[in-house]
Amino acid sequence: MQKTVKKYLDLSIFGSIAAIVMGIIFLVFPGGSLDVIRWIIAILSFAVGTVIVVGELTKRSGSPLFGATAIGAIFIVIGLIFATRPAAINVFAIVLGAWFIVTAVGSVRYNAALRGSAAYVSGLMTLISLAAGILLIVNPWGGSISMMVLLGASLIVFGIASAVNLSVLKTNLKQIAKQLGIKK
Repeated sequence: MQKTVKKYLDLSIFGSIAAIVMGIIFLVFPGGSLDVIRWIIAILSFAVGTVIVVGELTKRSGSPLFGATAIGAIFIVIGLIFATRPAAINVFAIVLGAWFIVTAVGSVRYNAALRGSAAYVSGLMTLISLAAGILLIVNPWGGSISMMVLLGASLIVFGIASAVNLSVLKTNLKQIAKQLGIKK
């Protein structure tokens, strides 16, 4: 069993290293990374839409479902828009900004019930969410670049912390298994 766990930990460490590499790429090339994400969205949307439409139109029994065909067509259109319009990625930034604002406004009610330092910390986080949401809506491209930089930094920190934790776990696996009463 410990061999299986060690293999799993090795794969997890590899995943942590991959997160670090992706984080570095996102930090160094935030605009290029956004473009790659845009193309991934375009290709996947087009492919999903095509599979749905073809699947519905080639059904042998019964007639195609109009709703499913329409959904497939919408996916195809989304794929084409993302492929032909680089600014389409800004839609995600705007939607994310709106989500931040709605969440911040919704949390004001809960913040009012808090007292002491919790109220200050929660209020500060609400203001940060509100400001981030406004930034993403007002300047979606700059916000998207900022998100990629933040995502890159987060991936690097996560990858390093995860790799260290997994390495410590792997080196102490026998001791942990003994404490948990797990036999080979």
